[in-house]
Amino acid sequence: VAAPLVAAETAARHYDHGHNCAEAVLRTFADDRGEDEVVRLATGFGGGMGRDGAQCGALAGAAMALGLWFGRLDAEDEVAKERCYASVHELRDHFREAFGSVDCRDLVAVDLRTEEGRRAYEDGALSASVCRQCVREAARIVAEILARET
Repeated sequence: VAAPLVAAETAARHYDHGHNCAEAVLRTFADDRGEDEVVRLATGFGGGMGRDGAQCGALAGAAMALGLWFGRLDAEDEVAKERCYASVHELRDHFREAFGSVDCRDLVAVDLRTEEGRRAYEDGALSASVCRQCVREAARIVAEILARET
């Protein structure tokens, strides 16, 4: 697993090269495990959930990344489930501390479901000023958790 600042920069680079927020964070950690196909799972989480402004896609991608390490395959594995839940709670708490919210609509302050909102997003350079920072921070937090817990 990459060091936190390396993970942050790797995720930002994926984002800069066209991945959405969720894909960029998940790809950073899926690549470490050679599981690049799972990145497809994150596509629908950009802009909240399909641009609906719900939970930040970078945060969703980060939760999926934690699931790659701590998730369970066996429904009876309560230890893995609780470990994964605890790591996701820690992730959300740190993300909320850093940005004041976990919801895309609060972070970007535009409605990405509308053409007007997407135009305001582009005109305000929110991709670079807000979303890229969320991607970096989500990846950094995941890397810190993984460094400590693995």
